[in-house]
Amino acid sequence: FRGVYIEDSTIVLLPDQLKTEWAGFGGRGAASEAAVKLQVRWDLQCGTLDGPFLLDARTHDRIAAEQNHPLPAGCLRIADLGYWKLDTLAAQHEEGVFWLTRMPIQVTFCDESGCVWSIPSFFAQQRGNQVDIEVRIGVKHRLPARLLAVRVPPEVAEERRRRVKEQARSKGQKISHARLAVVDWTFLVTNVPAEQLSLE
Repeated sequence: FRGVYIEDSTIVLLPDQLKTEWAGFGGRGAASEAAVKLQVRWDLQCGTLDGPFLLDARTHDRIAAEQNHPLPAGCLRIADLGYWKLDTLAAQHEEGVFWLTRMPIQVTFCDESGCVWSIPSFFAQQRGNQVDIEVRIGVKHRLPARLLAVRVPPEVAEERRRRVKEQARSKGQKISHARLAVVDWTFLVTNVPAEQLSLE
């Protein structure tokens, strides 16, 4: 790859007196009237770091302009779910940029036969321990990609179930059955061809 770029962010709480400069976020837990989000892009191959770019803490990663800064064709971009945006992935695909990312469970995709799947319904049908298939992501985009998945050990799945239930309880929300349905799997999508990036 012509660079392997990791994108991520972190939030730093600030004194409430700075809320007119850096808008924080409400809610439970570490709520703050003032906080700043620091976005970075790190090239693992040569160690260069772009950023930090400073944003209001309430700015969602996927709408941050920094994630649209150009990347060289042939590089690999790795980002977490907070950066998921099909428009961005599609544009980078067209520009020859490779990506590897997790996929939200509400996203639908088509398999090679044209069958439309939700994430929970697809994994409910799987009997093996690994998946590496060609898919098209999204109802509108039909973005070509590979779905990569590995079934996790039972103790890992059980710990994930415990965390999902705990998070739902702490937020006063109902437990998402769709989220519980996929904890047995670690799954990602990529546009890197199999000969360049194996499932292993």
